[in-house]
Amino acid sequence: GCRGTIFVLCTLPECHLIQPIKTQYMQSKEEAANECNRQAEGSDGQQLEKLRKKQKIDVAAIHVEAEETESRSSKVEASKLSPLLPSEEQEAPSSPNACVWDPIVTIQSIFHDKNNKSISAPSSRFVTRIIPIQATCFASEEEIRLTSTELLKKYLPRKAKTFAVVQKRRLCNGLKGSTIIETIAAIVLKIAPGCKVQLEKPEITVWVEVCKTLCGISVVENADKYHNFNLVAN
Repeated sequence: GCRGTIFVLCTLPECHLIQPIKTQYMQSKEEAANECNRQAEGSDGQQLEKLRKKQKIDVAAIHVEAEETESRSSKVEASKLSPLLPSEEQEAPSSPNACVWDPIVTIQSIFHDKNNKSISAPSSRFVTRIIPIQATCFASEEEIRLTSTELLKKYLPRKAKTFAVVQKRRLCNGLKGSTIIETIAAIVLKIAPGCKVQLEKPEITVWVEVCKTLCGISVVENADKYHNFNLVAN
């Protein structure tokens, strides 16, 4: 199974490398929910409109009174604090969204240190393989097709000449390995028609790991450099 293997991926909400996929079931469920909301809004619309008309005058009066109060308060505060105000406006805080983290870059750095026998290279008695996962999905043909399509559109070089699909399944009897390979190979050939299958030292390797109902997919360039992500291989 997975003994001695670590899968490296990001699980933060805003860390996805591709947009979340939507299967036909997800789309139909979303459309049904939207239809229910539209019907609910239609039935309640008349009552809401009457309530808005009834409160319109009171709300307008409250806004006028609030504006007058705020205007008087701001004048008083400005007169008191004007000597303490800075000459320039402060800059807005930076956006909280950090750059998206790609596990492939981390794995490249780890194996670069290992191959150069750097003292910072990771080592472990229990970890033998460390595999990057760029995207995950449910282990079904439809979701694998949708996920790999988005991933290959973004990470497959259009000038790539050779590719291979490597798939490993664990505790999964409902999905055949041949189905995974044929599905992804068809997508690669559609995006890059000049790309050919080459099992030994391909330029691009689409790595697929399936464990029970979870599927992880990555697009790796020159994967042979990483010895199948084996940390103990020479």
